[in-house]
Amino acid sequence: MKVPFRLLMHVAVLAFLPPFLGAQDIHFSQFAYNPLHLNPALAGAFRGDMRFSAQYRSQWKSVPVPYLTFSAAYDQKLLAGLLPDGVLGVGAIFNFDRAGDADLRQTQLGLNASYTQQLSDFWFLGGGFQVLLNQKAVSPQQLTFGEQWTGDLFDPTAPVTENFANTSIGLFSASAGVNLHFQLDDDRTKVDIGAAGYHINEPQSSFLGADDVPFPLKINGYALANVRVHPKTDALFQALYSTQGPYRELVALIGGRYYLNAAPGQELALGLTLGMRWKDALIPGIELQYLAWRVGVSYDINLSDFEVATFKRGGPEVSVQYIFTRVQPPDTFKACPIF
Repeated sequence: MKVPFRLLMHVAVLAFLPPFLGAQDIHFSQFAYNPLHLNPALAGAFRGDMRFSAQYRSQWKSVPVPYLTFSAAYDQKLLAGLLPDGVLGVGAIFNFDRAGDADLRQTQLGLNASYTQQLSDFWFLGGGFQVLLNQKAVSPQQLTFGEQWTGDLFDPTAPVTENFANTSIGLFSASAGVNLHFQLDDDRTKVDIGAAGYHINEPQSSFLGADDVPFPLKINGYALANVRVHPKTDALFQALYSTQGPYRELVALIGGRYYLNAAPGQELALGLTLGMRWKDALIPGIELQYLAWRVGVSYDINLSDFEVATFKRGGPEVSVQYIFTRVQPPDTFKACPIF
């Protein structure tokens, strides 16, 4: 009997899916440019007044059902200059994710708040929290089950005993994190080291009505470094280790950024990066920074056993970030602003 190619691809997807990609949260290769998804403490933790961030990721277009993820966030400072050596930050994040034959969808809306305290001339310590509403939906009518195979034939009208108590569920989760920040005055050198726990309350998330299927706690630990090694050159290093339930993910990236124009207010820079998701993918990337804008493009080259289904084609990811800075009047200008 000739087996359809599409069926073979479905089997390959199930057989070779990397374990850590089974985690229930969305993830990005350019994780450093989605700060509210990385750590709630990063809300407002940047030089400037308002920040807009967005990311789009499409992966595994070579398999029957590609995955799509989108995230957009906004954060800003509050009471900057009014608190003694400290600043409040607030933000909001929207995430959307679609995956699989059953059209599994997640729509998330989160609100963030943080406080960062200056410890010394160059060191800052921040803490923050996030509340998140998560709506999950599935379309079971798009699935097929063993009961619909009658001998050598498939009957899509055959009844099935699989019962979905809910095709849409709502979750509420709480998250928190801390971040230690180092930055030299009037210099591009900066380092962030932090940790965050997402879904600390582990809300129930079963479509089948079970009360013992929690949305597992996710823990992020990371280090981000941008080091000025020359008036026109920066070295980049980023690493993220995540755990969620039994799953683990390690992503590390190195790269460089060259400034065609390094004059304040006239910045123009080009960056190249190379990253790796441990036992899964190689991630080359390129970025362009122009004034307050930064645009990055990366591509996952699949190296895991899942390449049987993907032919090494993981997928592209695009990130965009814009930071708005108000021009301060001379009498209120702070020569050494926080961040």
